[in-house]
Amino acid sequence: MGLNAFDENYFKNLLTQLTEQPADALENEQLEIKGWCRDERELIEKASDAALCLANAQGGYVLIGVEENARRSFSPCPHPNVSSNWLVHRVQDQTHPPVSCKGIDLTSLLSDFLGIRGPQLYALAIERKRCASGHTNAKGISKVRVGKECRTQFRADDDRTNAVVPGVSLSDLSLESINWAMGQQRKMFTLTEALPDTWEFLAGAELIQENGSSGTDEDRYSVTLAALLLFGKQATLRRDLPYCQTILKTSQANTQLSKNVVEMIRELVATDQARLRQLCPMFPAECLKELLVNAYMHRCWRTSSPVVITITGESIEIENPGDLMPSLHVGNLLYCVPVYRNFRLADGLRFIGLCDKIGQGIDIVFKSLVCGGFDFPTFESANNRFLVQLTQDRSHEFREFIQRRGSSLPYLDELVLLRFLWDQDGATVEQLAIALQRGKDIAQRCVTGMVKKSMVEQDAGSRYRLANSVRSDIQTIFNRDQMGLFEPQA
Repeated sequence: MGLNAFDENYFKNLLTQLTEQPADALENEQLEIKGWCRDERELIEKASDAALCLANAQGGYVLIGVEENARRSFSPCPHPNVSSNWLVHRVQDQTHPPVSCKGIDLTSLLSDFLGIRGPQLYALAIERKRCASGHTNAKGISKVRVGKECRTQFRADDDRTNAVVPGVSLSDLSLESINWAMGQQRKMFTLTEALPDTWEFLAGAELIQENGSSGTDEDRYSVTLAALLLFGKQATLRRDLPYCQTILKTSQANTQLSKNVVEMIRELVATDQARLRQLCPMFPAECLKELLVNAYMHRCWRTSSPVVITITGESIEIENPGDLMPSLHVGNLLYCVPVYRNFRLADGLRFIGLCDKIGQGIDIVFKSLVCGGFDFPTFESANNRFLVQLTQDRSHEFREFIQRRGSSLPYLDELVLLRFLWDQDGATVEQLAIALQRGKDIAQRCVTGMVKKSMVEQDAGSRYRLANSVRSDIQTIFNRDQMGLFEPQA
């Protein structure tokens, strides 16, 4: 939606509906309605959260001054400072990056509609987000509008990577790394407009910040830790961040890589010839990329230790300093609300197209492994370290079955459940819930759906197992298209 557009007919129609229905009945994915609240502080909080919810979705309107559960409930604003401009400034003060919005004073329109003066009404026209990851409120919480609900997307805590690095300037950043990132962004998001200036590109991602100085670009911009991590020159990293390293351990040698994060990703996973892709060709490329990016994105940059990758004949392990943030544990990573230790770095990686949508990385890891016939990844988080391990054990029969029957299994829950039961004689709903990282109710709905598809069956007790026909199909998947060589010929 355009912020300069004012559709009077839209608001007249909305006022008519508000005389016939409660306000909450009219809310939708692009309209949120708020009353005056108890005080200005509560009004600011509710208006800001509503604004960022809409901005993180499709944009829309926040209507302020209508009680949500009543019809025709218009009244004067009880707070003396409130105006359309005041609302805009307070919302932008309480959101980061500031939500683009325009205040609209609908009081005159309301007075004409009611035929009386006194009641007040305001609207905020909310622009859809332009930043990669979206907006957060003053508490570091990002929310998004889904239907008529505002749901938490992620939390951003303790972001050291947003801080400016003293003594570092634009000349400490590698133009080669930045140019590669610009090309990566254009490829991933199929951009066609003219290339921006190098520093405009970084400023658009808030990786560098204008500091109020005049003169050259070197004087105008300050460099954040996120920019230095992503694009820093090797000499600068050795001087200021000597622990920006990756140790690659194989049976032949231990290799120390001291490069910025972009160059590390390029060297290890970005192409078919990259080191990890060559050393571990059996694992899905998208899985290796997500796990490596996660190691850099979520590691603790206050801890002076490297990322360590260990490759053996049986497995690959990726370990990074920093255990999981509060509220996260190894048993809820699939469906948790993400918590970011390094939000500016994560936003930069997302901006240039090196990681997927918020909360989708672990989904990609699980889905690619399951569809490849591999076992689930295992995670460890303790003593200021996080480790993920992938084993080379795989079922080629299961992989082939999924390739042929995958269209009937569109949901990750179904794939995980099927893979879990393939390795088990049977499981209770409680055991399935643990495997799915879901609540018992959701696990029950999932397995009931699989029973209806005749892929899972329940025994006389309370355990579920693969249907005999499905297990037989998987076991004989490579024989089904072969001719019976010893059958008599007609």
